[in-house]
Amino acid sequence: MYKTLLNDEEAPFPYSGDTPTSESALPPMSSMTSMTPMPIPADIQEEQQRTGVARIQLSFELDELTNTRGRLFPFLNGGKYKTCPYVLVTTIGDGDGDGDGNGGNPVKIGKTETAWNSLSTRFCEPVYINHRIDTDDTPYVKVSVYDNRNRDQLERTLDEAGEDSNDILLCEHLLDLGSMREEIERESYSLTELLFVDKGTETLQKEQEHLYLYPSNFKICGHYSSECNERLEIHFRALGVKNVEKGFLNLTRTDPLFVICKKHVGIVNKEVHWQAVYKSEHIPDHLNPLWDTDTVNLEQLCDGNFNTTIQIEIWDYEVSGKNRIVGRLNEELTLKALMRKKALRGNADRTNALNVDEVLEDPEINPNPAGVLIILKADLCERH
Repeated sequence: MYKTLLNDEEAPFPYSGDTPTSESALPPMSSMTSMTPMPIPADIQEEQQRTGVARIQLSFELDELTNTRGRLFPFLNGGKYKTCPYVLVTTIGDGDGDGDGNGGNPVKIGKTETAWNSLSTRFCEPVYINHRIDTDDTPYVKVSVYDNRNRDQLERTLDEAGEDSNDILLCEHLLDLGSMREEIERESYSLTELLFVDKGTETLQKEQEHLYLYPSNFKICGHYSSECNERLEIHFRALGVKNVEKGFLNLTRTDPLFVICKKHVGIVNKEVHWQAVYKSEHIPDHLNPLWDTDTVNLEQLCDGNFNTTIQIEIWDYEVSGKNRIVGRLNEELTLKALMRKKALRGNADRTNALNVDEVLEDPEINPNPAGVLIILKADLCERH
């Protein structure tokens, strides 16, 4: 199992059913490697040859989204008059009834979470597509963005999503999986940048941005993935988070949440893309937040490879729908290294704390501290 998961000569957790909970259970630092651009991992190539299927992990980002409701009074009802987008991926149907993606009724493949009251978001839940590689066809899938109109702010199931609901279609795009796979095999990942300008429209190319006054931006990232159902339990706290609110009489405080991202590096163009893989709930008016314990799927978090480079950011939740960044870790690190940074003496122990710095546009300016992040738990979940 973990040969595929870790892709490492010295597997740190040859799984025996016990969760490593102490420093002694973690791999030695000498086994750590930094993430550098590499060809498609050998284990994924072997799996594709054995199964005849390429598993593609799709992730999505939206920015500068036009608010589709509450235009006159967006501040009412706790900011609930904002667009609540999610992404739905389906096959293409043309009426032959077999639902195989080459005809018939469209089949729903997967969807992201809903980003409640958000005009700018990086979706954390990816969509997985198992694409057969022994076919001459170049299949397309339809990627659609919807505004969730559920009044109780309940997440749509896959069966309920899209046209089977009263949700509003914001845009749709036909994604060429053949072209995406070619780019993945050349660069290790594929990034498609699009825009749209009105509800229910097809996407436009990013190069047409200058033709429109207020376009919404839409990014689709894809890379090869290997199925993994293991989960990591995480529990984080931050101390001394920078207060970016400071409202009337300095009475308001930052509403912090954290986002975990994993790194993609192009083999040829060397461009870097950070894919958001987990986002916490925000804690209102708190500079020393203690977030709830949660679990995250390892395929989503690190592609099952503990040497994947990750970054953690702290954001301030905004009712306006556009959260603002407070800071990020002052160093990138692998997931394996993060698991070695757990606090040893309670939730205020700074011994292994990770420093968080401001994010500045000018890299020549030294950023100021924006707090510290304490890792209370980062352990593999026990199998049942």
